[in-house]
Amino acid sequence: MRLLAIDTATPRIMTGVVELADGTPTQRSVSSETGATAHAEILAPSIERVVREAELAMGDLEGIVAGLGPGPFTGLRVGIVTAAALGDALEIPAWGVCSLDALAPREGRTLVVTDARRREVYFAVYEGIQRVVGPEVAAAADALAAAGEVDAVIHAGAEKYLDELAAAAPVREVLPTPVSLVAAAVRTGAIDVQPTPLQPIYIRRPDAAEPKARPRLHVTGPS
Repeated sequence: MRLLAIDTATPRIMTGVVELADGTPTQRSVSSETGATAHAEILAPSIERVVREAELAMGDLEGIVAGLGPGPFTGLRVGIVTAAALGDALEIPAWGVCSLDALAPREGRTLVVTDARRREVYFAVYEGIQRVVGPEVAAAADALAAAGEVDAVIHAGAEKYLDELAAAAPVREVLPTPVSLVAAAVRTGAIDVQPTPLQPIYIRRPDAAEPKARPRLHVTGPS
């Protein structure tokens, strides 16, 4: 099965083509670009390029796997809307997977974090590849407390919290790849089932608030 993988939940805009055979994903092409404020400009050309580098046409794709976050609202929305629109246009399934699942190692108890801004991180805790806590959002210190004792900390674009995170366990950066995203979708059972509408994992209230009702003005005539 020839799959397009898309993830925009971290500071890296990741796209790639993966060949999935007997449950094993093999990377055919990949693009990973920095563009925290330019997702719309970068994503479409990246998709065209990875499909071309895989020596395929868009019509050769048989499915799409998209990271659902958690992640910053705008970038996450661009990736998910693009995946859904392509799926509709090509009449192929689009499956979603938690982006943090694509970063989990296969052994040990691990805290996985990405930058949530506002001095917070998105995080989840894994026993091997099994997610046991999260995803949630909290200050780095609170994420460490929620994780308890861990063997390692993995981050994707959370450099500003390294000093805090390193107090708990060895820290290393791991960015999502097309293969890791598809592998996460396979082990969570997302692929080869009837796809449902892609829903981003938003675990923080939006900044915008509904405006308060204005008090009515009482107009009286001249006395």
